Amino acid sequence: MLSSRVLLGALPEMPLPGPVAAVVLCGGKSRRMGRPKPWLPWGEKTLLEHVVDRLCQVPGVEQAILVAAPGQDLPPLKRPVAVVRDRKPGLGPLEGLAQGLAAARRAGCPVAFVASCDVPALRGPFVLCVLEHLREADAAVPVAGGHQHVLVAAYCTELASLADELLEQGHMRPRDLLARIETRLLAEDELRRADPELLSLQNANTPEEYRRLLLSSGMPLPAWLQSASGSGDVGAEAP
Repeated sequence: MLSSRVLLGALPEMPLPGPVAAVVLCGGKSRRMGRPKPWLPWGEKTLLEHVVDRLCQVPGVEQAILVAAPGQDLPPLKRPVAVVRDRKPGLGPLEGLAQGLAAARRAGCPVAFVASCDVPALRGPFVLCVLEHLREADAAVPVAGGHQHVLVAAYCTELASLADELLEQGHMRPRDLLARIETRLLAEDELRRADPELLSLQNANTPEEYRRLLLSSGMPLPAWLQSASGSGDVGAEAP
């Protein structure tokens, strides 16, 4: 097992192993949603801007990094962010993770909290809970419902080099990285102390999931989603 503990040494005892980078992955194709998820409305913001703002409000987060696909158009953000891009399409989420961690490392951040752009209910205490366990391992990954949530997790940024090596070998899944490092898996009971309903793990992959998240947060439904839900065809791709 290759461990970045050898590269980083012991992290100092502090509330956060910081400074921390917030890495938001937004290069997915949004096939199940039927339209680009970063541009989806969330109140007066886009979904991407809302998620970035949530992460940047977490104490210790000093840098926001967006990872996009080559040529992908992103919505404007009021907050300054760094944007990096996958080197080529089709390499899967491990490529986005590698690019985000590398950018965070260049920015001087030893650790990063990584999230997809479709988790609008992220809670600050949840993010802190996950980050704090990086004193014990190279990655801290929530586990809920029997699923490892590798894209709502914390990583040491020195893992970027190992992620690159795995990509060169044809691996494309973050789990291929986790299998080779010291990983702290966080059980539901640990996570619920920070986020009792585990709202931070609810993502919007489909129009129906997006609709439920909007309604539970008191947000208005966009016209296309009102029309789709009224017709009973929420999952249909909008023109």
